[in-house]
Amino acid sequence: MALLVILILFSLKSLFVVALVNNFPISRLAVIRELEKQGGDQVLESLINERLILQEAAKKKVSVLQEEIDSEIAVIEENLQKQGTTLEAALSLQGQSKNDLIKAIKLKLLIQKIIADKLTVNEEEVKTYYTNNLTALYKGKSLETVKDEIKNLLQQQKLNQEYQTWIQEINEKAKIRRIFSFSR
Repeated sequence: MALLVILILFSLKSLFVVALVNNFPISRLAVIRELEKQGGDQVLESLINERLILQEAAKKKVSVLQEEIDSEIAVIEENLQKQGTTLEAALSLQGQSKNDLIKAIKLKLLIQKIIADKLTVNEEEVKTYYTNNLTALYKGKSLETVKDEIKNLLQQQKLNQEYQTWIQEINEKAKIRRIFSFSR
């Protein structure tokens, strides 16, 4: 019986000890505490925002199809291929998995759909941006050749601005009870 207990504890040791330094253990709890100190509040805010976005999307009956996610991934893969790398390599470099990317894309698409009415870019805005950046960014390029690029850029800028306002509003309206604070 004692041997069985020892075998079970030995097989579960990684639940308690994550490293040995000159036979001195570093516990999983010590790692978790240090991670909480370094970024716990930021991670908590990110998780709260994610939950709020998902709840808001459900409330407004907004969803994302797998085809939309696949399309976004295809664009990312194409851009990475032009840079001479792969999606797997880029994700590995950032310490992320493909599931992390899929989750991020889904959240981005949900946000875009929820605040889509505020993301329209008209021809005048495109022309103004082109004119203001002609010498720095678009020298030798016609408006027609860069129109879609500028429109996408302006939509992304609007998305970032509107997202900040929108997420702040839904945070203020939500009933959020923080039970634990990581900053001490």
